[in-house]
Amino acid sequence: MADKGVIMRCVIIAGSPDTNSDFLSEVIKPDDYVICADRGCNFAKQAGITPNLVVGDFDSEPDVLFPNCETVRLIPEKDDTDTMHSVDLALEKRFDEIAILGALGGRFDHSFANVAVLSYIHEHGSKGVLLSEKEKIEFLPVGHYEYKNFKGKTFSLFPFGCPSVCVSYSGTKYPLEKYCVSSSVTLGVSNVFTSDMTTIDIYDGNAILIMHALRAFYCHDCEQTFFHLPLDSYLESAKINFSWKRKYSSAGMSVRLTRERSRVRAPLSPPHFLYNNICKEFAL
Repeated sequence: MADKGVIMRCVIIAGSPDTNSDFLSEVIKPDDYVICADRGCNFAKQAGITPNLVVGDFDSEPDVLFPNCETVRLIPEKDDTDTMHSVDLALEKRFDEIAILGALGGRFDHSFANVAVLSYIHEHGSKGVLLSEKEKIEFLPVGHYEYKNFKGKTFSLFPFGCPSVCVSYSGTKYPLEKYCVSSSVTLGVSNVFTSDMTTIDIYDGNAILIMHALRAFYCHDCEQTFFHLPLDSYLESAKINFSWKRKYSSAGMSVRLTRERSRVRAPLSPPHFLYNNICKEFAL
């Protein structure tokens, strides 16, 4: 059980076929409590991660990959998914944060159900988030939210579990002021963070926030989880001069430049040495 007053995170590894084991090893922190939901066992093993708990009916993974790990076996015919059962177990242990990986991609009905789980987690007093290589998804009830250093990132916001959501944005390409976004329109698609500090206020209703981001990983040196940086931000902070098709390497960080896409790919030992303390600035 999580200690009262101490923020602890539970990470649930679900079984989406789009799950990247490298992403898991980059994001999961050493002190995270890890639950594998059925096929998530296979991805954890590929990533070199030993879970604290394994849950499932194992219809997709009949052989338990962690024989010495605590295991909760479920019957194949059940009302809830293996991921949902894992969430219930995490809530019983009173974790403050529950991050679900391997929950997006594959079958749309499974992905949608996992998004709905975020509302369930909130109703039971915890904070949930879905993380993938491309997206971070949060459930936003009524409240004030601040997002730092996401400038240039794209996001979408939709009502969830309600006919509409009354919302204000500041520091975005398309700002809103106490505007009611209906669940029957697509107004919330593809906005952009245009400031180093963006605020979102929810006055009525609930929303799902989808942030389209580069990959995230955990820095063992500064104990932060952060996104891979957009190339412009990295170059500005690290003061790197570059030209097309040039590979630059410094202290384990490599920058590959192509005409199709320019991005920074960080190693498993992230660049805590970067100028301006980038690890903390881009923390999740």
